[in-house]
Amino acid sequence: MSLLMILAQQPGQAQGDPFTLPMILVGMGVLFWLMVLRPAQRQEQQRRKNLAALKKNDDVVTSAGILGTVVSIKEKTPGAVSDEDEVVLRIEDNGRLRILRSAIVRIRSGDTPESDKKTAGNDAGK
Repeated sequence: MSLLMILAQQPGQAQGDPFTLPMILVGMGVLFWLMVLRPAQRQEQQRRKNLAALKKNDDVVTSAGILGTVVSIKEKTPGAVSDEDEVVLRIEDNGRLRILRSAIVRIRSGDTPESDKKTAGNDAGK
């Protein structure tokens, strides 16, 4: 029985299968998990993996939109990656900025796919 048929029934009419509505709700919950929650989990897992691989001389973008190059990483607990680790960025010529590792949104060095590099090269010649 479809959802429209369930909603269209009058209060005095006999109801159909009592498991129809719970099955629809469970199906909608699974669909929500597959389309919203699972991709967000994967994205967060990839972000943590990228932050763990952060090293000196990586070009990064912070959550505030600041572009910089990693000068040093000061781990709070040696050998363990934490969001509380301090990263020193070089901004422009001699400017330095201390931020938390968790404020880094993206690592720019080497993140351009090969197809984008070819396209950018073709556009430069035009």
